[in-house]
Amino acid sequence: MSAGEIALIWGLVSIAGFVVAGLGLIEGLYLGVGALIALGLVLVAPAWVSLAVFTLLLVIAIPMTRIMIRRTKYDGNAPATGVSRYIGAPATVTAPISDTASPGQVRVGGEYFQARVTFDHYAPVHLGTRVLVDGVDGSLLVVTPESALRERYARGEITYEQLEEMLEEDVG
Repeated sequence: MSAGEIALIWGLVSIAGFVVAGLGLIEGLYLGVGALIALGLVLVAPAWVSLAVFTLLLVIAIPMTRIMIRRTKYDGNAPATGVSRYIGAPATVTAPISDTASPGQVRVGGEYFQARVTFDHYAPVHLGTRVLVDGVDGSLLVVTPESALRERYARGEITYEQLEEMLEEDVG
């Protein structure tokens, strides 16, 4: 095979790689770039050198890319979705909450959700009371009333700045 024929083959492999990359497979990009590098090498070096460099590039690049994708894809920084996005948000009680077993309703972020109080707060929570969303229990929001937040401040569990921040936020 002549150098021109080998260069033509590398050119076709490069085009095929970029087509595959266009379909969404990152490996196709490496195939295309590696073939372009091999095409350049075949013009100045023996064919076996271009094949060896091409193979080495793919053997190193593809696994490294997969490792990087795996690390960034599952780093735990995904945005909260569903009702969990409201954890830490202030809310207003729109239907009284009797106790931990009897859910009521709260409005948070302009939406209405069934809610229950946290297990460490047993008193009923009345209509219009400001609460803080502490968590999610199935489809229920778990909330803490403003009075319990003030108790947390008194016990030193939260700072004054945290208390004020929680109570000043717009509930709408």
